[in-house]
Amino acid sequence: MSFHRNTFAVPAALGIVLILAGCTASSPADDSTATGQSPLTPYLSALFGAASDPNADSAALLEQEKKRQGVIAECMKEQGFDYVPYVDATAYSTVSADDWKPDDRSWVAQNGYGMLRSFEQTPETSEPDPNTKHLESLPESQQRAWNRALLGDYAGEEAPQEWIPARAGCSGKADQQTSADSDEFADLRQALGTLQEKVTSSPEIARADSEWAACMTAAGYSFTNPQGAITSLSQQWMELLGDGSTQPDASAKEKFKTEEIETALADLDCRTKTGYDERVEKVQWAAEEKFVADHRSELDKAKAAAEQGNS
Repeated sequence: MSFHRNTFAVPAALGIVLILAGCTASSPADDSTATGQSPLTPYLSALFGAASDPNADSAALLEQEKKRQGVIAECMKEQGFDYVPYVDATAYSTVSADDWKPDDRSWVAQNGYGMLRSFEQTPETSEPDPNTKHLESLPESQQRAWNRALLGDYAGEEAPQEWIPARAGCSGKADQQTSADSDEFADLRQALGTLQEKVTSSPEIARADSEWAACMTAAGYSFTNPQGAITSLSQQWMELLGDGSTQPDASAKEKFKTEEIETALADLDCRTKTGYDERVEKVQWAAEEKFVADHRSELDKAKAAAEQGNS
């Protein structure tokens, strides 16, 4: 028996950053945003890394995982177990912004949403996790103890459905010590998540979604919003990948690529026809302006603390 998962919980707040950054790619004509940055961009950049730069986000996650692995190793050592900090740097690779043009119709006509393209450009893992070999060398009883120390209640078959760090052994301890959500500004980050929920559930977005969906229906699709189209294809792709032990065959990949491109083109055309992106951006920026006004002191404090820590 061997059971080892190199668990990595991406901070929820960083996911929020990517969502917010994706909704604020360009600026409307407004004196308050003459710099081309959304109202929250200066704060997001300081708090989470340069939110507008995918490579910076990836680098920040890589550094955080290195710290997390160090905490796990120290925790395991305290409990009498060997553990080698392991980070697969290829998992944090990104493409340059110049090579990613999801609003360019000619690019979309070749790449769709870029799902298959990203998969094919991802480099192979450079080296295996040394902890797997070490774990397999242990007697079964020690394997169970090792996994229990690493994963706590999540080492058994009856693992909790929800990830609760306090119950997750050394992995959970590392999450608590390194996660961006565990510091004094956790409430602020939670508020950022609430902000995005308010934006996506606003009447203005609902109207934009409805018009976009009607356009897509006319094109032969039945999605309620653009994210639904992406999610549907993403799920199909994950099903094709399965457990990752083998790659999809060439015919399956070609069939998926065709569907991905056709869907992405219809999506782009309907977003263009309905002015979807501009409407979403207008709502997003207005919500961010209010958020900054309501939380300015907290944001300024968090930004100053982040800048001091990086100096």
